[in-house]
Amino acid sequence: MRRYAVLGLAVALVLAGCSAPLGTPDAATGGTTATPTTELPATTGAAPTTEYDSSVATAAESGAEGTPATTTAATGATEPAAGDPTATVPRTPLPAATDSPGVRAAAERHSIRVENGTLPVAVDPNLTFARMQRLLGTDVSPPTAVRIRSGRTLAADAFAFPPFLRLFGVGSSIGDGPTATGLTRGPNAVALSVRAAADGTTAETTLAHEFVHVTQIRAGWFDALVNATHGTGAAGSTDGDLAFEAVLEGAAVAATDAYRRTYLPRVERARRSLARRYRNASAGERYTLAPYLFGTQYVASRIDSPTDLGAVQESAPRTTEELIHRLSPGSEPPVPLRVAVAGSGEAGWRAVERTTAGELFVRVALDPALSDARAARAAAGWGNDRRLAFERSDGPETGSGPAASDGPGTGGTDDTGGASEGGERGYAWVLRFDDAANATDFAGALETSLDRRARRVGGERTGEGGRAADESGRKRTDSERAADGSGRTDGSWRTDGTAFAFERVDDRTVVLLLGAPRFVDGASAGVADGRVVVRPGE
Repeated sequence: MRRYAVLGLAVALVLAGCSAPLGTPDAATGGTTATPTTELPATTGAAPTTEYDSSVATAAESGAEGTPATTTAATGATEPAAGDPTATVPRTPLPAATDSPGVRAAAERHSIRVENGTLPVAVDPNLTFARMQRLLGTDVSPPTAVRIRSGRTLAADAFAFPPFLRLFGVGSSIGDGPTATGLTRGPNAVALSVRAAADGTTAETTLAHEFVHVTQIRAGWFDALVNATHGTGAAGSTDGDLAFEAVLEGAAVAATDAYRRTYLPRVERARRSLARRYRNASAGERYTLAPYLFGTQYVASRIDSPTDLGAVQESAPRTTEELIHRLSPGSEPPVPLRVAVAGSGEAGWRAVERTTAGELFVRVALDPALSDARAARAAAGWGNDRRLAFERSDGPETGSGPAASDGPGTGGTDDTGGASEGGERGYAWVLRFDDAANATDFAGALETSLDRRARRVGGERTGEGGRAADESGRKRTDSERAADGSGRTDGSWRTDGTAFAFERVDDRTVVLLLGAPRFVDGASAGVADGRVVVRPGE
């Protein structure tokens, strides 16, 4: 199984980040190796973040959550239906806050130690765990310890945003010096920061959230969710990773909100706080918050009670498109897309990674330069994509590299997003939309985004199979080329040493080239034998 760094979110009156990294065994605890989650600096509102081992990136915007995408009469482009992120979802009445004899007896049987510090007198981890088991309808073993630790030792590098997203300006607004409020190292121990442990409500709600992650591991929900979002033995993709994280965290937030309603009724619910924070967040913060917000909304739409959470994780959305629009799992499969690389290595460019990024990722990439609603509409017609990474090598390679041909699977995820030491890196992001109208809408939004955040340079560039002029020699406009899917936009863009260019290779498919200027200037894309073919150039 791939190793996932899973994020846990606890919300009191402000957001506090906590983590539940799960995956590879931890020899010391019998649990799993953790990648900590962090809390934003106090000046930004203490929102949580994390990074997968595969540098999974994600993002979204505050509007358009809820019902499936619809089609606008004016353009035919898919547009997310309006939804209220704070709308009440019907649920069965929760039990009264009085602990039953069974809960008290279970708490007395538990013996969770508190190490390296103390918790407020009113916070009993044994009782919190027993209460959560009652809400979930489960009966699993508790962790052996709660460890009080420095927040900075929990998350030294959890704010390392994937370099690919940084090319779009995502992440640059996040402050330095984040500290963590908590993490879970598999099922045997959870940790709280000194800061979280000092406040009774924060400590109790953070523990409640972390204890959901302990339950997810022990009850088998974690493995079931991996299989649901990736398939048994699948290598995974960025899109699958984000769907996985969102449902895992959405389940934990939903359960912790049920805990609040039952035992801490005066504490604001996480779902409402998330929606408010997300609306006012920067693009980098939205990247952090998106899995929580959309995951919580999806889970809330599928359950009547916390006891339903196991079923949701066993039958989860396959893509972030299904997640965002709250579609039934498997009801909106990705459209067919085959991508090949021609000549990889001949000019020193070697294809090294590929992944499917997904609708949520498209949103966050567009978000820094567009309004929330515009970025959402541009991404809503997503049908499928492949993001290929190329690195510059010193000499020609034999063969065409791991990303040379694309079959039914997506291959591995792009682990770093940056070039190897001393090298250059470029990307070809192939995006196929549900129909031509949606592709046109995306291309227009992408061009606007690039015009706003980069400098347009150079003259007319035509890609593989593109034509910049009509039969009479008249230069064709961008809109004319967009209408039939031929050629690049006028020139390319530059910002901070990064180049961008894109072309419409058919009526539904846009290829964005970005990264090292040498890669973008020489690369091209076209369609041959039903495949999108990317040529890295010289």
